[in-house]
Amino acid sequence: MPARLCLAVLAFLLLLPLPGHSGALTAKNQLVPQSGYNPQALPDDILLPMPCGLQMVFRTVEIPAQGLLWDRGLTLGCDNCDRPGMEYYDRRYPSSISGPFTRDDLPEAWQGLVPTSKDMNYQYYFIGKYEVSTLQWKAVMEGVCPQETIPEADAMPKTEISWFDAIDFSKRYTEWLLSNAPESLPHFKDDPKNIGYLRLPTEAEWEYAARGGNRVASETLHQEDFFPLEGNTTISDYAIYRSEGNARIYDKAQTIGIRKPNPLGLHDTSGNAAELVLDEFHFSVGGRLHGSAGGFLRKGGGFSSSEGEIKPGRREEIPYFSNHGATSTRDMGARLVLSGVNTPDGRRRQDLMEEWKQLGERGSVQITGDNPLSELDKLLEATADPQIKENLSRLRAIIKDNQAQLEKKDSENLEGLIRTSAYIIEALRSYAVRNSMAIKNIKDAKDEIEKLKAKGGNNGGMLKFQQESVEKYGEAKLKFLEAIAAILNFYRMKMEEMAKFDVESYKTNLNIVKSEYRSAGVGFMANMSQNVDVLEKHMEMMRSGRQTLLTKGKILDDVLVKPLRDDIPLK
Repeated sequence: MPARLCLAVLAFLLLLPLPGHSGALTAKNQLVPQSGYNPQALPDDILLPMPCGLQMVFRTVEIPAQGLLWDRGLTLGCDNCDRPGMEYYDRRYPSSISGPFTRDDLPEAWQGLVPTSKDMNYQYYFIGKYEVSTLQWKAVMEGVCPQETIPEADAMPKTEISWFDAIDFSKRYTEWLLSNAPESLPHFKDDPKNIGYLRLPTEAEWEYAARGGNRVASETLHQEDFFPLEGNTTISDYAIYRSEGNARIYDKAQTIGIRKPNPLGLHDTSGNAAELVLDEFHFSVGGRLHGSAGGFLRKGGGFSSSEGEIKPGRREEIPYFSNHGATSTRDMGARLVLSGVNTPDGRRRQDLMEEWKQLGERGSVQITGDNPLSELDKLLEATADPQIKENLSRLRAIIKDNQAQLEKKDSENLEGLIRTSAYIIEALRSYAVRNSMAIKNIKDAKDEIEKLKAKGGNNGGMLKFQQESVEKYGEAKLKFLEAIAAILNFYRMKMEEMAKFDVESYKTNLNIVKSEYRSAGVGFMANMSQNVDVLEKHMEMMRSGRQTLLTKGKILDDVLVKPLRDDIPLK
């Protein structure tokens, strides 16, 4: 090949994008500006404009909602954050999560990007897809706009900032949006004053999103210390940190978005830069937060953190000030959320009042007798004595609060009952597979016995081995059939328990579970989604007076594929 042609080909090859950078690398240590705000774009990204033509990218966090005054239970912290003897830092404790926005509050362009369902209402908040980059920081805080390319350092998280710096950044950025692009922010319906704004996330908002939010099944969300990893990936595929056995030691944060995202589509929630949150640090003692409010919290660990330190439930206290002034560290940055007020004007205020009137009025969501509040209302109407009316009104308020708690608890129990029933179906399927395997092993052993008998002569003890195998697998088959019968009884009992709840509460909680499993939607969770469809069919039979038709055989017919079903002699 002529030398000139070789040089031309070489020059062309040098201009091709390098793998893993999405075409972002242009020259040594120079990147295109998008590397500093959205290097891994997705079709359902939520985009907000920034100075200099930049953007900040958000991911939707949807929370299944039964109403504006309902929230979702959430367990924060971790079981093992590699801090033995100091569990009072990170021990799990109950919290809750919701969001300020409904779909109607969102810009029209966003409404087709957020998860929706005809059977399920959601509340929303939005969290930064990436840590705030140096490029974005400069644009807001210094008015510095990029050229055609940016230095690699500008695509790294902005670190060495204090909690107060991060608050100031969120304030200035919101003010810029209000002046330059107010239409890009959520607006509450019929409220000309209140609008969405940017701030640091609360610990609950940050941790719920970092764990994967509604894209992860509750069982994993509440019980595991890390979100589910895809395929054969490891934590180092998702996080920049000091991993054991890795020869590379990072001495600074790396460019945003070069690791895989979590199930919600967020990058670097573990490692790279530790992230500031809005809350103060409290000890976690006895399943609750201690009363002493200390420094601020940072979450997720940084580039020099160990694996235990980058778990979403890990909690680190940082003083607001040290003897040198406001605290900042070289591995600490920030990620913003887009949020709003809980009590806007307009239609929302009326909706809240109506919902409050209804809250606690039903008491238990199980089908029961008279509601004590109804009886109190009759007494209030019948009495003319002001003092008696006042006392009855106080009593009514106490009972209403108690019944609101009862409604919430019963609703949580019902949701748990639906999940348990879905797991029972999965267990039934698992034992059916084992039963069929035992039957196959028995058949194979019997076939081998016939072959050995036909050959005659010395078989080296193989005949005895196969005869023992028939006996062993026969015993296993009996145990599996006993387990299947017990599981069927247990499942039927759970169906009867579920039928005691009112239809509205049942459907609401069923849709919550269905939406969650469908969002998680792969592997085991896809099976769970199918299981919920089966139990929905069975509950329809229970509620329509056909419960006698829900026999053990019918349950098996609906759960198992034909080959597995044929191996179980239950009708």
